[in-house]
Amino acid sequence: MMEVTIGEDLMEEQRASVEAIVGEFADCFALSMKEVNAIPGAVHKLNIPEGTKLQIKVPPRSYNPVQRAHLESKIDEMLEAGVIRKIHPRDVRFVAQTVLAQKAHEGQGLAFDELKHRVNDQCAINNLPPEFDLPQRTDKPKTEEPREPPPLKWRICQDFNGINKLTEIAPVPQGDTRAKQLRLSGHRYLHVFDFAAGFYGVEIHPDSQPYITFYVEGRGHFAYQRMPFGVTGGPAEFGHVIAERFHDLIAASVMELFVDDGGMAADTFEEGLVKLRTLLEHVRREKMSLSPSKMNLFMSKAVFTGAQVGPDGVSPDTMKLTAIVEWPIPSDASHLEGFLGLTSHFRDLIKGYASIEGPLRNLLKAPVIALLMYQ
Repeated sequence: MMEVTIGEDLMEEQRASVEAIVGEFADCFALSMKEVNAIPGAVHKLNIPEGTKLQIKVPPRSYNPVQRAHLESKIDEMLEAGVIRKIHPRDVRFVAQTVLAQKAHEGQGLAFDELKHRVNDQCAINNLPPEFDLPQRTDKPKTEEPREPPPLKWRICQDFNGINKLTEIAPVPQGDTRAKQLRLSGHRYLHVFDFAAGFYGVEIHPDSQPYITFYVEGRGHFAYQRMPFGVTGGPAEFGHVIAERFHDLIAASVMELFVDDGGMAADTFEEGLVKLRTLLEHVRREKMSLSPSKMNLFMSKAVFTGAQVGPDGVSPDTMKLTAIVEWPIPSDASHLEGFLGLTSHFRDLIKGYASIEGPLRNLLKAPVIALLMYQ
């Protein structure tokens, strides 16, 4: 379990104890998509009225060679994992448009002062007044040695709005994110974790699969057998799954959960070890799957649902802020969609966000979107 991160503020024997527990519960971790368990009894069914006519033809999307290779590899991976299956066109009842959204910044975020300086630098380049009142830099930013840019990564996004508008969803409130972050702050140790491709643990009822499909030129139609992101019932269904299986831990304030992101806090090593074992026992019992690369144990600070939580309270995730500051000017609709998706995370923290975002969001509306997509 080399991908699990363990905090540095532990003695050697304490670290050994944590590693032993992680090794004992190795079956609770999914190292690839095909290892994600289908959760027993977790099945999602759409309530589409019989005879409803929906979109079964979508306009073609063009991809550059790198994007196409990424899409092909992800389709192969999802087929092997049983997440999707081939479906004959005559059986299709709805087809979703597929977009590749560029993933945001990965790695360490920049310090707050440096982020402010970079925003001011961009204002100067565009003949705008500085956004922040800062003293001049005493030292110029260090010039890094030329290096190969990291490979671009994309997330497959699909527009299921056609079926989402017709689907009745029982409300399953996820709770106040900020309150959860505050409850995790002010403690010595933090565990944060993520259910591996969490929605893929929920099966799609066979009757609903013809409505959750997409098309790839040259490969044909595919239907989801596991819950994809973008279906409006996904968060509610997963929330129901969690409530059935982890209600005792949530009610006892042993853990905080927002959709598939989890967190635990402890003031002593012993308390943290007990909570870790309790979590893993529940995951094993319910045959669920955790992501090892997103499990961080005994951390002094950690990111939970998009904010940094620590002994001093809650602060913005500098990785997301860095992604926004360094995001290049969008050259097409998919890049603009990705940028707005990232900035919307902070909508409740920015006064007048809707009016700021509005002109950019309008660019994505037809017929302007056609010009952006095919320019």
